[in-house]
Order: sequence, then structure tokens, then C-alpha cells
Amino acid sequence: MNKWLIKADLNQIVAPLAIIYNWVGANCNGHTQRVAASAVVSAAFGIANIIGPQTYQAKDAPEYLPAKITLMVVIASALPITLALRVLYGHRNRTRGTGGLEYRL
Repeated sequence: MNKWLIKADLNQIVAPLAIIYNWVGANCNGHTQRVAASAVVSAAFGIANIIGPQTYQAKDAPEYLPAKITLMVVIASALPITLALRVLYGHRNRTRGTGGLEYRL
């Protein structure tokens, strides 16, 4: 794999973190839920930053193919998850707008 492709994909995860926090905050009902949801995002990001470097094993040097494959799979899985969240939030907003059930975390 091209080393520039890997570096470009790494930047796609960290750069939108502020947008992710804003998105989570905009889709929560109360202040406590916003804080809790932001804490979950922050914890997940921290855990991923601890686990991620562990995939680069010395035995795989200099290509580090298993780590690169893992990285690409995680990044590729972000798109369907994001689209599923978009559909879920759109459904909740339509239901809430028509006087239907109110969803809570």
C-alpha cells in the first residue's frame, strides 16, 4: 500500500473530531445526556488511540500489512455507520416533528 494513502486516511479520522462532538451534542435532549454522550465519544477515541499503535508489530516490519489492513477496515466501516446514524436521526426527527414517540438515550 502507498504510504501517502495511509497518512491521508489517518487525517480523516482526527480532523472531523470537533464535528463529531458537535453532532453528538446536537442530537441529545438534555445537558446531562450531552455530557455523557461526549464522554463516551472521548473515551472511545482515547481507547482507539491506545489500541491502534499496538497493531504495528515489529515482526511485520517494514510493510506492517496487518496493521494497514486493520486501519483500512476500520476507516471503511465508518461510512456505513455514519449513514446508518443519519437515517436513524432523520427518522427520529420526523417522528418527533409529527407528535409521535419521543426517543431518549
